[in-house]
Amino acid sequence: MGLFDRIFGRKEVVPPWNEIKNTDKVYPQPSITLLALQTKNGPGTGWVDMGYKKYPYKKNCRYNFLIKVYFTDSIAGKNPDLDIGTIEDFFIDELRKICVAHIVGRLATDNGLNIEMYLDKLE
Repeated sequence: MGLFDRIFGRKEVVPPWNEIKNTDKVYPQPSITLLALQTKNGPGTGWVDMGYKKYPYKKNCRYNFLIKVYFTDSIAGKNPDLDIGTIEDFFIDELRKICVAHIVGRLATDNGLNIEMYLDKLE
């Protein structure tokens, strides 16, 4: 965007969402930032995908969706080898069958896992 465009407020033309969501532009190039944090039980980890910081189609994926997975439930107890990546992949794969689902962050908590997402459909 040039100086005159900035001064006079010219905005980029954004193609309609129905055209974008069926292309490879629907998901930005990942740019993962790792997080290290301290919880009451010790160190924790997480990540944020900074590729969404300048994602031009944010307004089309406005539904914030938080998935909380607790490792203390009966399924986790019966599957001690179940890892965070498998759980994350399951939710992403299933949601992307029905809508555009952007995973923007993951946080390991004292009790399990939080997955932060944005979806293009509320249903």
